Amino acid sequence: MFNLDLLKDIGRMKPKMDEMQSNLSKKKVTGSVGGGMVEVTCNGKKEVCDIKIDPEVAGNVKILRDLLLSAISDAQKKADKIFIEEMSKMASSLLAKK
Repeated sequence: MFNLDLLKDIGRMKPKMDEMQSNLSKKKVTGSVGGGMVEVTCNGKKEVCDIKIDPEVAGNVKILRDLLLSAISDAQKKADKIFIEEMSKMASSLLAKK
């Protein structure tokens, strides 16, 4: 038998998920490594929005590559935290309405 309460919950979740996705795309986090030599900014959906590179490391491709990878990873970890916070808010609001 189909659970109608589950269908109602799913129906209430859709607008909340859409709102959360919109909020995540507006939030920005920055990963920084090498004392700020490389900074990568992502939105809450982990999309890279900006990269800043100190000219001192621009000439060394191997170091630059490592710094970029680390900065991207740092920014994406911060974006994960934002996602978890937003999911918690959404779950709390859905549970409060039951």
